[in-house]
Amino acid sequence: MHFAKEMYLAKDDLEQMKYEVVLPSDIDDCIANPNLKTSFEGNFEDELRHCLDRNLLREGFDKIEKCDATLFVNYPKNEIQGYMGASSLMELAIAFFLHKKIFLLYPVDRQQKYALEVELTKPLDLNGDINNIQKYLGV
Repeated sequence: MHFAKEMYLAKDDLEQMKYEVVLPSDIDDCIANPNLKTSFEGNFEDELRHCLDRNLLREGFDKIEKCDATLFVNYPKNEIQGYMGASSLMELAIAFFLHKKIFLLYPVDRQQKYALEVELTKPLDLNGDINNIQKYLGV
């Protein structure tokens, strides 16, 4: 959820292209309280309680199941291009297992921790331009 604000921007762009967009239910919480973004930046116990109370893991997987495609808003982070964290990797695996189309906003840096696992899902790379999604989905 490090890129919560950017997710809203992507949502606006996609809706202008006439796509229906579903976001994580706690996106506003993460924007209002940046300490919820990752357990490395905030208080682990607070984040754990927040996620368990809202059943965010199950809810996120359920949303992936109901959608036709999943877009990972994977901007550079910590000097890693196309950053994918552990939570994104879990969601990526669910999308792959459910045969959903998987889109990455940016290509994954092959030096990062989960690069092989990401590439095994054969994601469609938008090369930093969300408008490229129309090549794969149409309108």
